[in-house]
Amino acid sequence: MVERMDNEKLSYLQGLRQLFKDFIELKKADPENLQTLTDAMFDWYYSLPQITLTFQEMDGMVEKDRRLMKELRRIIWKKSSDPEKVLFQKLLHSMEAGKDLAFCLRQITRVKRQMELHVRWIKQEAAERVRRIFKDRSHEDLEQCLKSWLLMLYYREDTVFSASAQMFLQFVENLYIHNEEEIISRISKIVMGCYVEDWENGSLNEFTIRVREVKEEIEAKQEICSKEKEIIFTGNNGRWIRWCFSIPEDTKQNHNFLNSVKNVIQTQGKEIQVKEQAAILIGEVEQMLEKIRCQNPKKEQSEE
Repeated sequence: MVERMDNEKLSYLQGLRQLFKDFIELKKADPENLQTLTDAMFDWYYSLPQITLTFQEMDGMVEKDRRLMKELRRIIWKKSSDPEKVLFQKLLHSMEAGKDLAFCLRQITRVKRQMELHVRWIKQEAAERVRRIFKDRSHEDLEQCLKSWLLMLYYREDTVFSASAQMFLQFVENLYIHNEEEIISRISKIVMGCYVEDWENGSLNEFTIRVREVKEEIEAKQEICSKEKEIIFTGNNGRWIRWCFSIPEDTKQNHNFLNSVKNVIQTQGKEIQVKEQAAILIGEVEQMLEKIRCQNPKKEQSEE
């Protein structure tokens, strides 16, 4: 019986040492020493993001998982001078393992993995909340969701926004990444002043509120497009371009210009398919709109 228990302890300790192997190696101390093991667990704990170390409640998380994560935090948040008590009493109790060392090891392995993935789970939950805020476009990736929203806005370029709203607009206008976790991190930096990793308990709800406030501020300051025509397309560099305009007066100069364009299309475009002609013309339109934007930075919005 004693031999069996010793084998169970050895297997348990070997499993823990394998789990925290990277941090044990950094200690440059006797890896067989129990103090080295508990110190390595302590170092692992403080390598985790702040949000993982501070959360209390979390919508969508299984209650047992939340409880075990909090219990493991409670046990290893500070160094212990009695590693044997930590390893063979406190961890067994906190993992609800009774006296089953093998089960305790499995629980620690699972909870450790969950804690390491915790910040990723938070970002995924934040992404879902952002989708709901921006009209519940759950079928789209987050980049497309934000771009679609921006495309429907029309506001003057000299409109004054709060700092966070202005930064948010600029971020979405220049958004070319599909990694949703990265997008959430950038948005968090804008509206919260810190990245998700540095959140505290309750920050997810605060993030949700601030994103909604930024969206409402921007939408409240948009103007109705009073022009007669509107074109929307994706530019050469991937940016969404939107331009509202009125039909120009039928002056002699405008009439001559239109006839010249038509003549070029009819005479020079015979060897080019219609869709290729359209693509060439759109490319030229994009360059014209860019010139308008650069020449009139404070006038009404012409793109994006």
